[in-house]
Amino acid sequence: YKQQYYPWAYYLNGHIRNFSLPLWAPEIGCGFPLLAEGQIGAFYPLHWLLYLTLPFPFSYHLSFLILFLLAGLFTYLFARQFGLSPSGSSLASLVFLFGSSYAGFFNGGVSFRTLVWFPLSLYLTDKLFESGQWRTAAFLALTFCFSIFGGHSQMACYSIAAVIFYFIWKAASGPGLRNVAVLKFLTAVTLGIGLSACQVIPTLELLKESSRV
Repeated sequence: YKQQYYPWAYYLNGHIRNFSLPLWAPEIGCGFPLLAEGQIGAFYPLHWLLYLTLPFPFSYHLSFLILFLLAGLFTYLFARQFGLSPSGSSLASLVFLFGSSYAGFFNGGVSFRTLVWFPLSLYLTDKLFESGQWRTAAFLALTFCFSIFGGHSQMACYSIAAVIFYFIWKAASGPGLRNVAVLKFLTAVTLGIGLSACQVIPTLELLKESSRV
């Protein structure tokens, strides 16, 4: 973290305070496409909120606390929506936060920054079946977009795919509002990916020029 992510965060903080984007970092090697690489999270809304309003490095460390709180809250909401008791939902939150490699960020804050939106996506998918409201679909689209903005492309794909499979299971087994829910869910997926195009397109362009192709 001290060698990679912290310097990147400091670099991003400087750009955000000047209302610019880190498209190219000439200080890294012979130059590096920092925004296209993605892990810096240049479009992540929490970064803009904190880096514009609070001094660095306080904003950097506060972001981790906020992510933990949001992940716990979102998991609790989904567990309650799924039918668990308050104590069972609290346990689910603790397991998600501290029962995996994300405890202590052993597997990287970037992947956790992406996955924090996963339980909220599941919660909103359930709510979409209940209400069928476009507002719920719009919020669901934002969770997909924010997970992509989180910077871990693989985790974003995994989480969105898991939500899609969860939706298919709900549509196949659940009663009521299915046709309306299907239309609005597909709209949410399309809109979420479309809103994240400012990150997805540069990353895909970089992919063709890297060993990851």
